[in-house]
Amino acid sequence: MEPLDEIAARLNAQLHDISADETGFAGPLRPGEHLPSVAVVAHGLPQPLASHTGGAYQCLLFLGEEGRLDGEVLAELHALLRQPVPVLPLLVSGRALQVPGFDTVIDAGDELARLCDARPGTVYLLGPDRRVVARWRSLSLPFIDEAIARYQAAGGARLPTA
Repeated sequence: MEPLDEIAARLNAQLHDISADETGFAGPLRPGEHLPSVAVVAHGLPQPLASHTGGAYQCLLFLGEEGRLDGEVLAELHALLRQPVPVLPLLVSGRALQVPGFDTVIDAGDELARLCDARPGTVYLLGPDRRVVARWRSLSLPFIDEAIARYQAAGGARLPTA
């Protein structure tokens, strides 16, 4: 029997091979790895990121210090909720932000942004198990659909469709 660490490393490598990964990321967090629960602020209170993730496919969208969100991106976020496999957006900003219908967190100290090598517009797709499925520098519904299909075909988390 293989030691658990070797099994975990092999599974992470397999997931990285089937995950979408855009080049140009320098942060330590990469597809196939679990998102660590760093501290964020939500509703004015410090909380672990884990309390906002897991149980569904999620799209972390980094908005940067300004927290700007244009109409086109907002429409795409709403469309994520209506996908065959719904994806829940989580907006990550450097300041308090309220966007009706969406969960938002403040990345106080930019710890999450550093971990993800995120800049405004960066997207991380998480599986229901908080594993990074894919990452991109901008939001694209077709890329998200393709990444979920690859992830599920390789044995990743399956959820009921809408």
